[in-house]
Amino acid sequence: MSDIDIEWNKLFPKQELVQETKEEVQQEPNPEIEISFEDWTKQLLEEYKNLYELVNESIPELWTPLEFAISIQKILNIKNCTLPFAGILLAAPSSLKSVIVQLFRYSTNVYYTDSFSPKSFVSHYAGIKEKELQKIDMLPSIKNKFFLTSDLSPMFTKNEDELNEIIGLITRVLDGQGLVTNTGSCGQRGYNEEIMFTWLGAAVDIPYKVHRLMGSLGPKLYFFRLPKLQKKEEYLLKAMDKDDFLPKVKTIRLALMKYLEMFERCPISEDETVIKENNLIKIQGIMRKMMIIPNGLLLELLFY
Repeated sequence: MSDIDIEWNKLFPKQELVQETKEEVQQEPNPEIEISFEDWTKQLLEEYKNLYELVNESIPELWTPLEFAISIQKILNIKNCTLPFAGILLAAPSSLKSVIVQLFRYSTNVYYTDSFSPKSFVSHYAGIKEKELQKIDMLPSIKNKFFLTSDLSPMFTKNEDELNEIIGLITRVLDGQGLVTNTGSCGQRGYNEEIMFTWLGAAVDIPYKVHRLMGSLGPKLYFFRLPKLQKKEEYLLKAMDKDDFLPKVKTIRLALMKYLEMFERCPISEDETVIKENNLIKIQGIMRKMMIIPNGLLLELLFY
């Protein structure tokens, strides 16, 4: 767990974060009240602009990776999109990548973990009955979810044999067709079904050997390297005096939650271009162009 994760958990425990978000949302119009598509579009645009302006006023360097993260999450809202997407933020330590992951941690349809073993997708522990194993398996837990991992660096530093197995499992899971594996202890176990999810991770860097392995197995992980910012001494001293970084992040998180909450209020259409499926709003065809979400990065991600 990174230093920012530790400080975040100290200042904003999970229960407090969830309660504050509920209180903020309750101040907005009742989500059960139906609104027209035009009103929804207008309100969503307002929430998006508010988020954009707040981030650029408070922590400008946070906007680009946040836009990347929102774009990945919103792939879940595209009707008939069944191919998972995995995007990994690469940056030096203390460069906001963990902050981005934490911003989404307590939103809906999210599965968060600090670290994991790829073998945990489908467990083969011999001492547990099948029903209990199904509760342990991580693969069904991330189905139709935004999968968040705050630090993937340790996973990519394994030896080449282990790394080959790890990348192989991840590549298969990112095909979106489930995962079935065999071991001597449990025989064959897994999930032979469509499993859609999107994945946002963070790492300091990815060794060359990882890229070489992915070159032979197929590109399934997409990396976004954050620019290295050179802060002047005057800026750092001023930031130390104000000591307002975490309160700013807290304010940004609440604005993000409002935007995400408004997005999920999209009215269902009679012609089924907008439907609700697996607790997610799903938008089809030309309607995607009307979604008030990042334009440039989203289009790049959609047509990868």
